[in-house]
Amino acid sequence: MATPSSTEFKTSPEGNESATDADDVPDPVVTLHLAMDEPDPPLTGWLDRYMQTILSNAGVDGELSIGIVDDGEMTRLHEQYKGIDGTTDVLTFELGDQAHAESGCVDGEIIVCFDEAKRQAESRGHDVRVELLLYAVHGLLHLIGYDDATEEEARRMHRREDELLNEAGFGSVFYGLND
Repeated sequence: MATPSSTEFKTSPEGNESATDADDVPDPVVTLHLAMDEPDPPLTGWLDRYMQTILSNAGVDGELSIGIVDDGEMTRLHEQYKGIDGTTDVLTFELGDQAHAESGCVDGEIIVCFDEAKRQAESRGHDVRVELLLYAVHGLLHLIGYDDATEEEARRMHRREDELLNEAGFGSVFYGLND
């Protein structure tokens, strides 16, 4: 997939470096950019913290930027980068090379749609933040080589989403609701 032509969502990790672990390997850097007013409940500090945990649990290093947009912006991006009219839940942009990502190091940007997450969260009966976290995990899996183009690939990807969300303390978000 082509990367965005501007860096309107990509934010600098400056000032967001995490403490190093015992092996002196830095934690992955996760930055969050809201292209909208801070929703209630707030995402800043919540979504980036849990994604940091999920990346660490998955053994993934690198830099990840997460952009939160509304339906209007997601519709524009969806059409521009995928050639598809209408909104979607998540778009993923690899900013590094795929071989690097497959080795467990990412440099990418995930754009998630708050409005779509709100609709889905209401229909599924859980917090909108959990739905956004599901979308971010889905985008992360795309960055490390997962795909959902076939039914079998989608099942494999959704199982891995639930594994990572379980490890982070959220339970089975996808299959827990869609079995």
